[in-house]
Amino acid sequence: MEDFTYKCENCCACCMFWNPARYDPNLVNELGICKHLDLKEKKCLIYDHRPVFCRTNEWYYIENEKNPIEYNEFIRQVKMGCDILKKMEGESYEILLVSSSAL
Repeated sequence: MEDFTYKCENCCACCMFWNPARYDPNLVNELGICKHLDLKEKKCLIYDHRPVFCRTNEWYYIENEKNPIEYNEFIRQVKMGCDILKKMEGESYEILLVSSSAL
C-alpha cells in the first residue's frame, strides 16, 4: 500500500527548478531560482517564514478550494513532481553553483 504522508527531504530541487515566479515574481533571482536559496549550503534562508506555496500541507488546503482533489492524490502528485525535479538536480545544480558565483 502506498504511503500518503509527505516528508520533505530538503534537497532544494523545488527551489531551483520549480518556478516560484508564477506565484510571486519577486522570489526569483537573476538565475531564475528562488532568491532565498543558499546554493552553497542547499538550504532555504527563510525556511521558518517561507511562502505558503512552499509548505505542502498548507498549500493543499489552498489548492483544494480552487481545484478539489483528494489529499492522497495531491501527495502522490507532489511526490511525483519531487522525483522529476530531483532527476534534474545533478548536473544542473553544478551549473547553477558556478553561475551564481559569477554574479
